[in-house]
Amino acid sequence: MDRSMVETPEAADLAAADLDRYRLIKKVGEGSGASLWYARFREAGVDGALPAAGITSRNEFERAARHRASTERLITIHPRPGGKAAAFENAPTMWASEVNTHRSSMRHPHILHTYEASASDPILPFLVLEFPEGGCLDRVLQSRRRLEPEECAGVVAHVGRALSWLHSQGLVHGGVDASNIFLTRGAASVVMPPWPDPWSGGGGAPGSAGTPADDVLRFAELTWRMLTGRSPGPWEHRIPLPMSCPSATKNVVQVLEAALDPDASARPEAQELALVVRGAWDAVPLDLHSTADADFAPRLPARPGPLRGRSLTRGGVTVRKLDVEPTASRGRARVAARLGPLSRLRCLAPLVHAARRRWKAMVIGLLLVAAAVHGASRPLPTSDMAPHPRDVEEVSPIFAAPTVDGGGVPTGTPEPAGAAEAVEHLVAERDKALRDRDPSLIGGYAVAGSDVEKADRDCIDTLRSRSVVWGDLRTRAEDIVVEEENDSLARVRAKLVVSGWEKTTPSTQGAGDTTQSIRLHLDRATGSWRIKAVESVPN
Repeated sequence: MDRSMVETPEAADLAAADLDRYRLIKKVGEGSGASLWYARFREAGVDGALPAAGITSRNEFERAARHRASTERLITIHPRPGGKAAAFENAPTMWASEVNTHRSSMRHPHILHTYEASASDPILPFLVLEFPEGGCLDRVLQSRRRLEPEECAGVVAHVGRALSWLHSQGLVHGGVDASNIFLTRGAASVVMPPWPDPWSGGGGAPGSAGTPADDVLRFAELTWRMLTGRSPGPWEHRIPLPMSCPSATKNVVQVLEAALDPDASARPEAQELALVVRGAWDAVPLDLHSTADADFAPRLPARPGPLRGRSLTRGGVTVRKLDVEPTASRGRARVAARLGPLSRLRCLAPLVHAARRRWKAMVIGLLLVAAAVHGASRPLPTSDMAPHPRDVEEVSPIFAAPTVDGGGVPTGTPEPAGAAEAVEHLVAERDKALRDRDPSLIGGYAVAGSDVEKADRDCIDTLRSRSVVWGDLRTRAEDIVVEEENDSLARVRAKLVVSGWEKTTPSTQGAGDTTQSIRLHLDRATGSWRIKAVESVPN
């Protein structure tokens, strides 16, 4: 690229400029002395991706997405600031070398993947990252000012996982704000990797500035902004959170106030903040159609409508088999009044099921309270319930699968779109978490706060405490049957063959090989399939 073009104000108007083997197509942002560009490989041609107009099926849409992922990049360019001394002339070269050395270890589902760093032009170093098609979170907040609490819960869960992983690796992000958080096509949140500025003179080692408590403070400020539309400010001038976000629970208020405490030692961990916020609301993906760049908006999945399921037409009125959301019960009644007797029953059925669920939840709650009063707050294990890992000497990779009623972090390979394919992907991710005894990987296959997450976290804790390693653990999914699937939920029955683990009691030592028939309840609220619950089924 012509250096004079980059260092002039007209740099924002560049079109189809070449930078090594990349062609800069469009400037998509800037900040911290760097400019962000949408780029393609020069050999990919000008179009680079399949045209949206020629896509007529879901398979073609996914094929186009994979093609774009292999040809498109996000490039951050760091031109030399004015007044830099000659002593820093070699800083970009050292920075690029260290980034390329460490980039293979900077891999997490919610951190933008780093492909390479280059200082081939010593005064114009740049970083090559995966391209996030959903845009930047800061753009969303500038357009909407604040998010719905359920949308905020999804963003906080993803960012919290990324920060928790960085802190577990002894790294600090140092720049947790909306301008450093991006969104994928499926609205999953991904964080800019914490590489230092190439002109800082400190090399390219990641995450060396600040402390984890500093990240937690910035994380809390971002969460407050997403919920209220403004920064929290100092305590004496801070508007109480419930006044701006009435649905905020007491626990959310307490954890955010603690994270904003001037005393760094009083702040919670990033994971604790994320779990509290995620537990307060049911996370839903961001709707990016109104804020995405016009050039990339056609790539987004279709905006979900208020109706779900298969369409049914009765008397000129279109309803659905899974009908409208529960909050629209009055609309259901009005629609039902205009239909015939059979269609009216179909339309009102969800209301009846919702009432049954509320009563069932109330009865279960009363039973749990009564059990707690009598010192029996934990249900006794049954043949359908795996024992808690801390209660017995035995620990196994078999799913802890209590009977349930009702349904309901990108790796190196793309996640499957269908529920049937997702089952094999999810059990493979679970195997990796148990083999590596890494609790930060649980978020790659389990819904945050679910019983599956809690059981596997306890299992990993037990493996660590006993120095047990299942290095050959493998789970094979067979006889996969999708019983129900829609945009956000799925119920899948499968037989899992688990091998390569060792039983841990002295009387039963040796390799384990177990077959387990289960029903998995999958959730795609965050844009990717995750296991929400598991129940045992007869073989």
